[in-house]
Amino acid sequence: MKIVIWGKSGKMGRALSALCSEAPLEFADAIVDFSTPEGVKEAIAAAVEHKIPLVSGTTGIDTQIFMNASNQIPVLHAPNFSLGIALIKEMLPVLTPHATPSICETHHTEKKDTPSGTALDLQTHLGGAPIEARRIPGAIGEHSVTFSMEDEEITITHKAHSRKLFARGALHAAKSLIEKPPGLYIFTPQMYTETHANSSL
Repeated sequence: MKIVIWGKSGKMGRALSALCSEAPLEFADAIVDFSTPEGVKEAIAAAVEHKIPLVSGTTGIDTQIFMNASNQIPVLHAPNFSLGIALIKEMLPVLTPHATPSICETHHTEKKDTPSGTALDLQTHLGGAPIEARRIPGAIGEHSVTFSMEDEEITITHKAHSRKLFARGALHAAKSLIEKPPGLYIFTPQMYTETHANSSL
C-alpha cells in the first residue's frame, strides 16, 4: 500500500513516516491525514480529486466536511486509532446501564485541544459523562473511564506507550478502505485485526 501523509511534520506525521515510505500523490492508494483544521480541507480536496480513500485523525473541526466527502470517496475520521480504545468503546454499552460513568484524560502540555478528541468521543458514547483533563510534560496519552456504583466502582484505563500504535492503526484503517465504495466508515477492532494478519506493520 502506498499512502500520502498529510501533516508529516507533526508528532503523528513523524510516527507515520517511521512506519512507511511516502509516494507521489498520483501513485498513492490512500491519504492519511494528521494535520490541522486547515490542512485537512486540503487533504480532503486532494483525496476527492484523485478518487482515493481518506483516513483522518485531525480533531477540533466540523465533521460535516467528512460527511460531504464521503458521498464521493471512502472516508474514515477518528480521534483515536488504537486497538485498545476501539475495544473499550465496544465494552461501554455493557457497563453504562448499571453505573455512573466519568472520564479522565492525560496528555502532553503541547496538545492544542482540551479535552482531547478521544475523551469527547468517549463522552458521546457515554451520553454526556463529565471529563477531567490533565496536561503533563512528555505524556503521550492516557484515558480512563470510571463506572461508579453503590459501594464499588470499575475503572478501565488505556495508556499509550508510543505514538507508533496510533500510526499503525491509521495504516490498517487506510488499507481496509482500499476498493471500498464511497461512504463514511468507523474504526473498529475488526477492521484492525482483519488487515493485521497479512501485514508487517
